Amino acid sequence: MPNSSLASNPDAIVYFTGVDLSEKEGYLYKYDATYGLAINDSATVPAAGVVLSGAPAVQQSSIAFLGATAGTYRLKSSGTIKRWQHVQQDTAGTVTVNAGSGARTLVGIADENAVSGDLFRCALISPIVIAS
Repeated sequence: MPNSSLASNPDAIVYFTGVDLSEKEGYLYKYDATYGLAINDSATVPAAGVVLSGAPAVQQSSIAFLGATAGTYRLKSSGTIKRWQHVQQDTAGTVTVNAGSGARTLVGIADENAVSGDLFRCALISPIVIAS
């Protein structure tokens, strides 16, 4: 952590209540129209982060911001991914391997192999929007 009184959250992990994220560990989230949280439903509009521990709305959940964290975090896969491949967000809050063409948003680099439904280690990056 930087030696500064302004550095307040070096892990970029926040805790909150009020949104039901039960069974959503590893899913990407977005901010909704009221700056609340919702599971990301776009392959091209950048997600804000990943759910680390999901819980019912009355209990505390934790999230990490994309591009602001060190180390690896577990993401939910919606397809076959090989270690070292870039991953892109999909429309279900999960990620799949970089398609290599077409509009997409890259969000990380896989640190292990995965198949659909796996929680796998991934180094998070700031979302990279690719128009085509």
